[in-house]
Amino acid sequence: MKNTFQLPENGSNYAWSFDGVPEENSLLLGFGPVVVETPAVNLVFSQPRALLGERVHARFGTEFPIRFDMLDTIHGQNLSLQVHPLTEYIQEAFNMRYTQDESYYILDTEGEDAAVVRLLAGIVEKFLPKELKRVMVVGLGNRGMTADALGNCVLSHMPAGGKDPHIGLIAPQVSLVTGVESADIVESLSARLKPELVVLTDTLATSRCERLGRCYQVGNFALRPGSGVGGAKKIEPGARTISLGVPLVIKLSDLGVRGAGDLAVTPADIDEKVERCGKNIAKALTLALCGGQRE
Repeated sequence: MKNTFQLPENGSNYAWSFDGVPEENSLLLGFGPVVVETPAVNLVFSQPRALLGERVHARFGTEFPIRFDMLDTIHGQNLSLQVHPLTEYIQEAFNMRYTQDESYYILDTEGEDAAVVRLLAGIVEKFLPKELKRVMVVGLGNRGMTADALGNCVLSHMPAGGKDPHIGLIAPQVSLVTGVESADIVESLSARLKPELVVLTDTLATSRCERLGRCYQVGNFALRPGSGVGGAKKIEPGARTISLGVPLVIKLSDLGVRGAGDLAVTPADIDEKVERCGKNIAKALTLALCGGQRE
């Protein structure tokens, strides 16, 4: 929208770029050399039947029931969250005769998960310290087990090194492989490198199958690796910490299977979900930490 309509670069938010509704727009009427500007809603009031037709006018009266919005979520930032009530509720609570149904015509895209990446990056940015010289990004989990390899997948798509911040990528593996707790490795490295920020990424467990590979958890707290399927030592890096994860495993007992104990399963397309979610987290971290300049 900025490029197409030459909008100022310092605008706060252009996601909701244009609302084509009579109450918020004007009509320019030309009478020879004279141009008169009048609120567009005056046309609705003065010529409702000619504008809307008899059938639409019979239902909506002198209200224009269609709004045309031009939205830009590529470079215009994020849209607000909206809730549209059911027709019955909006009539009772707000004395309005209709609710808002929506349809979209997509003109351009920036990739299937671009909006997810920008949303995650925006959340991460809120947790960043003001001064950031060194960051330690930790990919937790077992790289030899697909469902537990999310953290390692994140690292494989992230840049290392650089300056302001310098990014260190750490993959401590699991104690079953190394004989050392992930928490001990992370805490020791953090004490030695003294980063201003430690980012922990890991596979999560969920009790609801509809969340598998479909939601992201971001928090300003440390993770306890493996807590969803038995538990391990909590990581305490001694620095500001951000944790990111995606639920990719679920216990059979949560699916209604009796006698399964702590046995956990994954979706059939786990390879695709790990790669997709890992890449999204990596892109979001790169965008938040480096402005996307070191992809």
